[in-house]
Amino acid sequence: MTKRKLTDEEKQAWKHYAEGVTPLDEYEKGPPLLDPEPAPRKSKSPKPPKEPEPTARIDLHGMTMDQAHQNLINFIANSQSQVHRCVLVITGKGSSATKHWWEKSGILKEQVPRWLEEPAIRPRINSYTQAMPKHGGGGALYVFIRKIR
Repeated sequence: MTKRKLTDEEKQAWKHYAEGVTPLDEYEKGPPLLDPEPAPRKSKSPKPPKEPEPTARIDLHGMTMDQAHQNLINFIANSQSQVHRCVLVITGKGSSATKHWWEKSGILKEQVPRWLEEPAIRPRINSYTQAMPKHGGGGALYVFIRKIR
């Protein structure tokens, strides 16, 4: 792109415009756009998110589906009345003895999240999520209990 020269008309317009402008003195300019010194850092570093620490747990291993379902309902109700905020529900990861990918494994692991959404339990909890590896990982869930109002 080449620069072109201003026409006489453009030069005249610019001159007329520039005559009406008065420069600002240093006081009127305000602070510089960029600070010469960076702002000091906060003395405290941000805390990492708090890791859930369950205060009660139930192990559903070895139970039938009916037993596990009823025990889970009772456990969540008792946990709420005892003012637990986070509980651990251990389902197990399921058997690795299945021979084919289409064969189901881990019936309780599959059913417990469904049970947590049922009307008997859902009003008592805020949420649930897979546990950290130290608490069982994929074979356990953190369940966050709702406060009684």
